[in-house]
Amino acid sequence: MIERRFALFYRYTVVRSWCLQFLNFSPLANQLIPHTHADTVTGAVFQWLHRNDDTGIEDSSKNLRVLWVRALLAHRGEIEDDVADKLLPKDSRGLVTTDDGARLFNPIIQFTEWIQSRTEFIDGGLDAFLDSPACRSEQKFEDCNVVLFGAGYDTRSMRYRNKHGNAAHFFEVDLPSVVKGKQILYEKFIRENDPTFDLTNDGPTLIPFDLNSCNPGPDNVKLIDMLSENGMNPNIPTM
Repeated sequence: MIERRFALFYRYTVVRSWCLQFLNFSPLANQLIPHTHADTVTGAVFQWLHRNDDTGIEDSSKNLRVLWVRALLAHRGEIEDDVADKLLPKDSRGLVTTDDGARLFNPIIQFTEWIQSRTEFIDGGLDAFLDSPACRSEQKFEDCNVVLFGAGYDTRSMRYRNKHGNAAHFFEVDLPSVVKGKQILYEKFIRENDPTFDLTNDGPTLIPFDLNSCNPGPDNVKLIDMLSENGMNPNIPTM
């Protein structure tokens, strides 16, 4: 009995610390687990959560961790996101998509408020843009661009895929490793959840690009040129 209680307490402590770590609230996480061990614990937890994940995605700049939080918040009804949970491994997503799993995060859910606020702010701005006269007339939806810099595992292009009459063209810019993994996730998501959607022609354009390359210099690539080369029309409204 003592061993079982200790195991449950340790599991709770690790999960709580892990959640705080990927929320970038490391001070409290380091009180629970020493700083020297925090990254090791977090890495181990993610390795376990993705143990049967064959997509090969990488946790670049904690993007993947935010995806898990988004799935958690969606399950709790804090944000509208019917995509995030489906991008997570089926055999471990229950940690944040079931009542029992989500309950583990109750003590630290307050620290997710910034993700909820950011989601509501950006979604609100995007809705206003797409409903504005620049993107919509009385007769039809007008073509417009939506560009996501450092897109990470943002789910917006999938959440908006059937909105605005397919006239909103999403361009997602991020590191090559992130873009490669996200392409695999999108293909899997569409195959399993919306097989009639034409991801190739109507889905987002994923652009592998290191934004550090935009520094001034004769050999650096201009981001606007990279976007244009990947099909973005600079002459239509862009957000």
